[in-house]
Amino acid sequence: MDYFDLKLGENSCHFFLALGSCASLVYVTPVKDQTAPSGQAAFQEMAADRKIKPKKVVCDLAFTEETWQRFWNAQDIEPLPTRSRTPSSNRAERAVQIMKRTSYTQWMSARVDPETASVTLRGLCAKANMARNSQLRLAGKTPYEMAFEVRPQPLFDADAASPSELVPD
Repeated sequence: MDYFDLKLGENSCHFFLALGSCASLVYVTPVKDQTAPSGQAAFQEMAADRKIKPKKVVCDLAFTEETWQRFWNAQDIEPLPTRSRTPSSNRAERAVQIMKRTSYTQWMSARVDPETASVTLRGLCAKANMARNSQLRLAGKTPYEMAFEVRPQPLFDADAASPSELVPD
C-alpha cells in the first residue's frame, strides 16, 4: 500500500494504491488527501469492491501510525511494515511508477478526446486499473485472472472490429 501524487494540469491529485502480493493485482483510486481517514476509506472501498478480507498487509511506516494501528486492530489485520530505506526498486514502488505513467496517459488522452472529456478522475483510475490488471504475465495469465480465476473481458475484440479499426491511420 502506498500513496502517490500526480500533477494533472494545474492541480496535484492524491492517489491510494494497493498491490496484491500473489497476483500483482493493482487497485488505484483518488483520495482527498494523504491522511489516515482518506486512506482508510479507500482501503475499505477496495476491500468491498474486490470482496476481500486480508489477514496481513505490507505497508510503509506511514500506515503504522496510531490511527492506522487502531484501524488495523478493528479490522483484525496484521500490518507488516517495511523498513525505512526500502529499495525504490521493490514491487510496490515499481507499481506506483507504472500507475503514475498509466494514469497520466489516461488523463492526457481524456483531455484530447471529446467523447471522454466528461470522465471523472475515479473513472480514469478504473480504466487504468483494468488496463494494468488485464496485461498478460509470464505465467500466461492476467493478474485479474490469477486473483479471481475469471478471464477479464478483452480490451479489444478483433473479431467484432471493422477493417478501419484494425488498420492504423
